[in-house]
Amino acid sequence: MTRAECCRLLGIATDAEQDEIKSTYRKLVRACHPDLNPELANSSERLIEINRAYEFLSNQASADREERLSQLLSQPWHAGWRSAAPPRIASRRRSSILPCVLVFAVMIILLFVIFGGTVITPYQPVHHSEPVGRVVQVWAPDGASVWVVVDHRQSGGAVYYIPTPQQSH
Repeated sequence: MTRAECCRLLGIATDAEQDEIKSTYRKLVRACHPDLNPELANSSERLIEINRAYEFLSNQASADREERLSQLLSQPWHAGWRSAAPPRIASRRRSSILPCVLVFAVMIILLFVIFGGTVITPYQPVHHSEPVGRVVQVWAPDGASVWVVVDHRQSGGAVYYIPTPQQSH
């Protein structure tokens, strides 16, 4: 069965779109269905021919779509680009993270240079009855933060790390 024969059987043009084919098919099925029109002779044979024609045209439309897709996929995906090499996605990610890490590192270094002192780990708790100094929250690029207290009472100053509730043991 050819496309022209199927279109002639359905009564549509050979260049008909899929929407037109579908609507014409539905109208013909309603008109020729043996349960809806028992008085028509050969209605079941006619319905079988209509179904075959519609199935052929539907399969041909999907085959055409698949053929166009395979043609697109067979072409080099970077055709038309100025560079012959495809872009490197991993290098883009690395280059966008690097400035954030550098800024974070510079902030930490500046914190120690400006305030000086040593770091006391969370396992060496320090208790004070009065405020010790300035409390600073330092943010990491991934969104984590650290609270730091700078104590100016000691010589050279001291920096205390304050663990958050999730980090305490």
